[in-house]
Amino acid sequence: MKVLIVDDNITRRTEISNLLIDKVGLSENEIFLAANTQKAKDLLRGICFDFLILDVVYRKEMNRRVPNMV
Repeated sequence: MKVLIVDDNITRRTEISNLLIDKVGLSENEIFLAANTQKAKDLLRGICFDFLILDVVYRKEMNRRVPNMV
C-alpha cells in the first residue's frame, strides 16, 4: 500500500506517519510525505497512491495563489 501525506506542518506529517507505521503496520517506504501542493503534484504524477491524507487548510505562498491539486 502506498500512502501520501500532504501537510505543511512537519510535526503533523511525522505524527501521522508514525501512527501508520506503529498502528497500521506500514513500512517507511510505503509512506510518502509532501510539505506543499507542488511536491504532492510531483509525487502524484509518478506514483499511483492507494490512500491520500490531505491537510485542506493551506496558507497561500507569497505572491502566488494555491494551485488546484488536480
